[in-house]
Formats: sequence, C-alpha cells, structure tokens
Amino acid sequence: MWAASTTKIFLHIPDETGQRTLHPGSVVEADEDRFTAVFEADGLVVEDEQDVFIYCEIDAQFAKLPGRVENVVQDSPRPVLALEMKGEPVAAESRKCHRVSTALSDHAINVAEEPDCQLMDISVVGCAVTSERQYGIGDLVTVRFSYDGASFEGAARVQSIRGLAGDKTRYGLLCVEDRSLDGSLKQGLQKFSMALQREKLRRQGVHG
Repeated sequence: MWAASTTKIFLHIPDETGQRTLHPGSVVEADEDRFTAVFEADGLVVEDEQDVFIYCEIDAQFAKLPGRVENVVQDSPRPVLALEMKGEPVAAESRKCHRVSTALSDHAINVAEEPDCQLMDISVVGCAVTSERQYGIGDLVTVRFSYDGASFEGAARVQSIRGLAGDKTRYGLLCVEDRSLDGSLKQGLQKFSMALQREKLRRQGVHG
C-alpha cells in the first residue's frame, strides 16, 4: 500500500468551522490498510474510532482519503495514532476555479527566500511557479508579490510537483490561512488574477 512507501502524511480532523487544518506526521509502521503515525504537534486532540481525513503525496500529487483513528497509542509529548484507511485516495488539489496562464509572460513572485520565481498560472486561491529549490508535497512556503502599488504576503502549501527541463521544478501552491502572517495573500491573488483575466479578454477583443 501507499502508506508503506511514504513517511510524510497530514491529518485533518473535520470540525464545525469547515477550515482545513493539516497536522503533519510521519508513518512509522504500515500493514495493509492500517498504519501507525507519529505527529509533530503537541496537543492534537483525537479520540478512538474518530473519523478523519488523511493527506499524502501519491504520484507527485497531493491526495486525500477518508480514515479512522483506531486508537490513540500515545497522546504526549508527540501524539502517536493507529489509523485505518477507509476508502480510495482522491486528488486534494483545491484550485478548481478558473486559472489564468502566465507562462508566456514575465510575471514573477517571491517564494520563501527565493526572489523572481516565474509565475506560470494564477487563480483567486493559488498559483503555480517555477523554482530552483526543492520542496515537498505539503510544505508551507511564504509567498510575496506586489501589484498596483500594494504588497501582499501570506502562506501557501505545495500541492503538486512537476519536474521541468534543467534545474527547475514547477510547483502548484494553494493559499492557506496562517495567523503568523498578515493574511493579505488571498486578497492579492484575487486582485491580480482578476486583472489578468480582464487583460486577457481585452487582447481577445471581448468586451464586458
């Protein structure tokens, strides 16, 4: 099973807020549809037989599948959970809204500490960039860019990876909430992507 071939996973505990908070962990033992994982976050609150969602990398794509906590093996200092998979994995890529291709333009943004990463496409909730650095599925990176005289910054999660010719890699990034940052990234993505859509329509001679 895939759980035996990967060590990095993320746990999502559904709640009434509807927000998707992913708790990073590592698989330490796997057998058929069951596995044991240790999680980094102290204070992770789960119960035996609780339904959860499991996220991981499958074929260089961010995927999720339903699961269940069979039992809490250890609750501190690092939670250890015995988990059971309850279904087949599906794509967890959340950028299903319209994307504007920018691959042929000279638009660039800053990712982590790497300046001028080429912007390949953009939507109101995320973007794709090329980078010379190596990131993994689920990694959080800081994204910064300026548009129309304003600067925007926020956290994004790596959701897809595609190797390119040379030393560069294409990463699909999804904007996520992060209290440690000012949270302006999503606002900037919305403004920038809508402006690019209007520009594209003008070039095509479509008038709204």
